[in-house]
Amino acid sequence: AGTCIPWCIHHRRVRRRHLALELPPRLGACRLVGREDRMPSGKTILDRLMPPADDVMKLLSRSPASPATAAKPDTRAAPRQLLTGVQLLFITYACVCGGPFGIEPVVRVMGPFVTLLLLCVIPLVWSLQEALMTAELSTALPEMGGFVIWLQRGLGETAAQQVGYWRVVSSVFDVASYPLLMLSYLPPSYVGEDGLSLAARWAFGTSVLFAAAALNCHGVEMVGNTSSLLCVMVLLPFSVFFAVGLPSISPDALTTLPPAGTLRSEWGSGLSILLWNLSYFDLAGTFASEVRDPQKVFLPAMLGALALALAAYILPLLVGVSVATDYSAWREGYFVQIAAQVGGSWLGAWLSITGAVCAFAILNSILSTNSRVLVALAQLGVAPAALGVLHPTRDTPVRATAVTVLCSSALLLVGEWEVVIELSMSLYMLSTAAEFVALANLRTLEPELHRPYRVGVGDRWGIWLFVLPPLLLCGLLVAISGRRTLLLIGGTILSSLLLQRAHGAWLRRNGYTSSSRQGQPWVRRGGLLKIGDAHEADAEQTETGASGNGTEADEGRANPARELFTLAADSPTLATPIPHSPAR
Repeated sequence: AGTCIPWCIHHRRVRRRHLALELPPRLGACRLVGREDRMPSGKTILDRLMPPADDVMKLLSRSPASPATAAKPDTRAAPRQLLTGVQLLFITYACVCGGPFGIEPVVRVMGPFVTLLLLCVIPLVWSLQEALMTAELSTALPEMGGFVIWLQRGLGETAAQQVGYWRVVSSVFDVASYPLLMLSYLPPSYVGEDGLSLAARWAFGTSVLFAAAALNCHGVEMVGNTSSLLCVMVLLPFSVFFAVGLPSISPDALTTLPPAGTLRSEWGSGLSILLWNLSYFDLAGTFASEVRDPQKVFLPAMLGALALALAAYILPLLVGVSVATDYSAWREGYFVQIAAQVGGSWLGAWLSITGAVCAFAILNSILSTNSRVLVALAQLGVAPAALGVLHPTRDTPVRATAVTVLCSSALLLVGEWEVVIELSMSLYMLSTAAEFVALANLRTLEPELHRPYRVGVGDRWGIWLFVLPPLLLCGLLVAISGRRTLLLIGGTILSSLLLQRAHGAWLRRNGYTSSSRQGQPWVRRGGLLKIGDAHEADAEQTETGASGNGTEADEGRANPARELFTLAADSPTLATPIPHSPAR
């Protein structure tokens, strides 16, 4: 803002006139601390601290700042808070459910009784814990990184990197599943009796992905409005479906047990799909920095989304399993045929269109959250820095969205929707287990962290008992998974470890270090800082400082560890003395 005077700071301090200058991350204001912990009186900061312009130019000419030797200041502002509580509720509902579509294969594998029973049990041991965890951590750490920031604070930067890699792979599979789900709801007159060819399926799915990307790039407010509208469009026909089919509900059909001879891998696939339909509350945390008054709206939005999701699943299933009793025929999109039996062809056609709308609503919300995960990894310095750049006027992660879409479009060639879901859900469960551990660990590491909402359990044993059921469920899902899923899990973990080691070796070889700092706002976290011989320079500075002439020696030679900051000359904050505060 205004005319900026460059000022070289060694080790984030100005060793001149026995004063230290620090630039707080959010405020951009100067903090001035005297050697005797006193504030100068009678003169402003600029009057006391500004050296002559000639001295500044001489100092810069002796120690030129360049991208290789200095870290540029991050002057970007935090994203604008545009999302309301209602928009957050519908975005979360779209990420978690979007509608009862996609749960049909679970009925084929487990039967009506076990499916309905698990729909009542899983929310108590998984979904509710995930929703409450999201509410606590999003209000305590309202940053765009979401669960990446939670993991960094609770388990360290290495764990955040590893789980971030897992979630990127999982999100690419997940995003690719929704165009395939849309195809399952299109009538045979559009896709033919045998379905679309592989090339036609890829072309259709890619066009859907690019349409969702266009909405995401327009802004988070557009994502919230679109999700709200599409979710209402999905809920309306199912309300009519339940009202028309209510007299057809049969208690005998509801107690049908699973078919005999179901394989372990089939149970694993069915459980993956069921959990997939009741998960992803934590994705709402990536919007925490863009929500108006998150401390008040997050908990109601999470609980409201959970209640809406349970109603959207259970009520249509009560009608569906009573009308269509040949459960071996239940596949993706089977609700369309059931609706035609219940209300006629008009209701079937309505649900057919609604199915495609539901899949697009989920895709729109999931894509917006996954792109923000890439932004957080870029801010941590473990992903290309270009992915962390936001649009200058809309504050949207355009580049991260484009990369996610391009990677997901390649997975459309897999073709099988259930395969994609099983692979995605296994990685998601492992990463979510790490989030629960981070929640419990943060209670010990940062007990004084301000938590506007707090899960009502103890910090020592109560919080671990709270996260124990989700951790056991994650282990159960991995244990009953098929060989293909286990190979994917092992390959992803191995590749992430190798990638992390290669990234660290590259940093050391080129003299870089991650400049991520715990506790800073997300816009100042991350990036790479060229350090060169920083450690040797710091040691030399310590020795010369002990001899009493460290300032003059430091000014007489170039120091690769220096960082270049800018000081706003006409800032109103700098024009008045800052109140006294203890030196750090």
